[in-house]
Amino acid sequence: MHRMGAQAAKVADFDSIVTALRQVTPALQELWPLRITMLSPEAAREAAATAWGIIAHIKVSTSRTQIVAGSKMLHHLLPDLIPPIDRQYTFSFFTGQKMVPSDQAAFLNWFPRLAEIGTRCQGPIHDAISRRGFMATGEAKVIDNAIMGFMQQRRLGISHGGPSFE
Repeated sequence: MHRMGAQAAKVADFDSIVTALRQVTPALQELWPLRITMLSPEAAREAAATAWGIIAHIKVSTSRTQIVAGSKMLHHLLPDLIPPIDRQYTFSFFTGQKMVPSDQAAFLNWFPRLAEIGTRCQGPIHDAISRRGFMATGEAKVIDNAIMGFMQQRRLGISHGGPSFE
């Protein structure tokens, strides 16, 4: 696990993670057919609640915060649904900060907004996946890549000229 700070991130006990994954199998099966580019606002809120329940139950990291490690773990299991969330890009994109008061509140707020991006940008997302680039491993990763690119351009003061999602 990668951490961009003074203290290394620590992965929780592997056997505990496996046991927890087995316990949340029904919830994972419920999310499995969903795609971030095809969710209605109501379905996005429901998927967010189910996904957060999984993240909170599994506790992939030994840290108090679970949003980063949990979303990254779920992204590997559900690459067309759950974007990996990180502090440098995702947190900054939504809040301008690298910390949030509540991981759960942030996830439940951000996921429906990410799904809105997915539904609005369905065509370009599928185009990116069809090009088969090594960074386009699923619909959710394409959204993550777009956020990273947007934030990097913003940091450099480059105008993106693209659509506004405000």
